[in-house]
Order: sequence, then C-alpha cells, then structure tokens
Amino acid sequence: MFIGSVCQQVREWFLSNSKLFANKTVLSGCCGNFTIETVLSATPKPPKAIISNDISLYSSALGAYFTDYNLGHTVIPKSEWNWLKGYLVDPLSTAATLIVMLDMSPFLCMRTLYHARMVGAYVAGFKELHEKAKERLVARNEVLNLTGYFAGDVVDFWEQRSGEGIFLSFMPTYGGGYEKLYKAIDDIFEWESRPSYRVMDAEGKQKLLDDIVAKGGYVHIDDIEREGMEVVAAIEGGHNRPVYIHSDLKGAGIEVYERSKKSRKPFGTPILDLDTELQGKTIELQILSSEQFAWLRDQYLKKSIVPADPSYRYAVVIDGFVIGLLGWTRGHDGESYYLMCDMALPSHKYNRLSKLILYVANSKEMLKVLRQQSGRMWEVFYTTAFTKKPASMKYRGVLELASRNAKEGKLNYKGEFDKTFKKALKKWQKIEKQSRQK
Repeated sequence: MFIGSVCQQVREWFLSNSKLFANKTVLSGCCGNFTIETVLSATPKPPKAIISNDISLYSSALGAYFTDYNLGHTVIPKSEWNWLKGYLVDPLSTAATLIVMLDMSPFLCMRTLYHARMVGAYVAGFKELHEKAKERLVARNEVLNLTGYFAGDVVDFWEQRSGEGIFLSFMPTYGGGYEKLYKAIDDIFEWESRPSYRVMDAEGKQKLLDDIVAKGGYVHIDDIEREGMEVVAAIEGGHNRPVYIHSDLKGAGIEVYERSKKSRKPFGTPILDLDTELQGKTIELQILSSEQFAWLRDQYLKKSIVPADPSYRYAVVIDGFVIGLLGWTRGHDGESYYLMCDMALPSHKYNRLSKLILYVANSKEMLKVLRQQSGRMWEVFYTTAFTKKPASMKYRGVLELASRNAKEGKLNYKGEFDKTFKKALKKWQKIEKQSRQK
C-alpha cells in the first residue's frame, strides 16, 4: 500500500516526543509518504497545522487528495497504458492509481518472465487493487490533519515559509534519489504542471541544512551524523544503513534504538510441548534478541496475523519452559507502553495459557523490567483487540476497556501493572481448574 522509507523506530521517536509538536505549525519538507504527518495527527494533542512538501508526482497526487492542492493535468503518452485514463477521473482515483502503479514499479523493467508475469497479474487485478487503495486512502484521510501541500523544490519550500514553525527535513540521502525511485512512474505519466527543481547534491544539501540550523526549530533525519547538529536518536543494527535524528527542540528525548535483523535464531530454553505438565511454581521473564523472538514467533503465530517488530521482547517461562511471548513498544501518547504481541504457545493440557500471559504482562515484575530496558518511568500500558464484538474474551477480566471504535472494529484496553507473579499463577490455576470442570 503506502510505500515509504520511515522505519518503525523513527515513528516511535515522533510518538514519544509528540508533545513537542502539540499546537505548533509543522512544515514537512520532502514528505514522501506523509508517514510522520499521520503519526503526529493521531496523537492526543496534534499540531495546529501541518503543511507538507514534495516534488514527486506520487506524493503530489496524494497531497492533492488530502488537501485542496490542484495537481493539474496528467498525460499518458504510451498507448499500451491508455486504459489507465479511466482511473484518473478525480483526486482520490488518481492518488489510488499512483499507489498501485508504485507497487507495480519494481516489475515494470520486464527483464525476465517473472517480471512480465507479475505485471500481468497487476494489470488483470488492477480494478480490485485500485478499489482497495481508495478505501485505505479514505481511512488515512480520516486521521491525517494536513492543512496544506506545496509541490516544488524543498529549498523553495524553505525560503517561502511564513511565520514560525517546526521544520521537518527528510531530504534524499543520495544524489538523484527521487529520479531513481520514481523513474518507472515518470516513464508512464507526464505531469504537465510539474514544478522545476534542483537535483539535490551534497553541497546543496549542506547549504540548506546550514540555513535550517541558523534559523532553529527543526528535526532532520539522515543516514550520517551531521556536524553542528545535535543527534537525539540513533537507529542502528539490522541490515540497513543507520538512521540519525537531529534536532534542536527543547525537551527532545535522546534515544538509541537497535533495529532488528531479518534473521532467525533458536535458543536453549526448553519450549512447552503439547503434552507438557506444569507445576506452576515459578515464573520468569527472559529477554530475547530480535532473532530469537522472530524464530519463536514464526513457529506459532497465525498466518493471518501481520508479524510485529517490538522494541522490547520477552519469553514467559514457567517451571523452566517457554509458554509464550510478550512484545512491547512505546505508546502512541508518549506516556505509556504499548503491548504489540502477547502470544501463548499451544497446549493439549491447558485451556487458559493466554490469560496467564496477560497476567504476566500486567504485573509489577513486568513493569520493572520494562523500565530497566526502556529508561521510561511510565505506569500504564495499552493494547488493541480487533473485533466487531462489544468485548474481547481474551482481555476481558484482565485489562480495562479504555475505548471502542465500532467503525474500525477496534477495542483499546488498558493495564496498570497491578498484579504480581505470585498472584498471576494463583489466578491462572483457579481459572484453569474451572475451565476443565465445564
């Protein structure tokens, strides 16, 4: 759907520091996919105004739908793509078309039979893909609070700004970045009102950054540490280049994130078998590496669930056996933890292991470990159940229902870390016994 290069850890930093942008005007240069704009719009105290900028047809088509910006006329010179004209009838349809085409773009080179086959599949299913893209755009627009869009060079956007505002900079990290990313799109569509711009090179980028630093009030994201700019977050590890968030905003939280690797690694603690008997005497939490968490998750997570990539990962161990996983990240409000993953391993012996996992998540011992790892002294956490029902059987009786979104089928639950491991075991043993008597 929405292709972008803003990693999860960058989104987390903006969530944790959302108060810095509350009721302020935010100017987003080289916005790309409007990811950070969406993150900030969804916070409890969003910015007063968000004005975004980009030069690509893709971003400008989205900007035209999200705001009153006029994209102008788009021409399709190649006859084999003339059928796309029927999908460019209004801003919503045009934006959805660009989304599907950008999804298709890696295969448009047609270098192999595989590429040709993939393009054929996209073309055959284009109508359905287009409708789904429209639905997701409408949903995004309900959250996104975009007050303006400027199509043009980021230097012009910077120079034409008026009044005070926080400037967000996401400039390309290599020369000709936009041209390479959107080449397949630009080969199909001619944007008649495309504004002129300078190809961003290292010298031009540094000059603009010097001006931004001199003015003050900025957040700049780059893949190198910039001299003269304070680094407030470093995202390292994994197989991608590091990411550095620079800012001079007062009160900005300083963070170091370890990005997970796309690899798997088993570990030595015994895993609960289907017929393993538990005595229920001891509980412990084992901190997992990203590889260990991914290995365990891949063995047992349902195929219908999109895998999470949490910042803090734990195995729940009972009597020396791993019985489940807990994955945490920072909450959307910047003042709480968020439970991304609570997974119990399957068992023929026990019916309520998922409740035990939640009791452990909601414990004082869990809070202590989270505070040690995150450096945050937050006191509550939230999680989400996706269901059309009025309550989640999984969370009911363990967590408090905080809010309900019937339209999206979301139930948000709250926990206050008010249990202990000892009480968790006792409570679980009681409900497990009751479930067997039914």
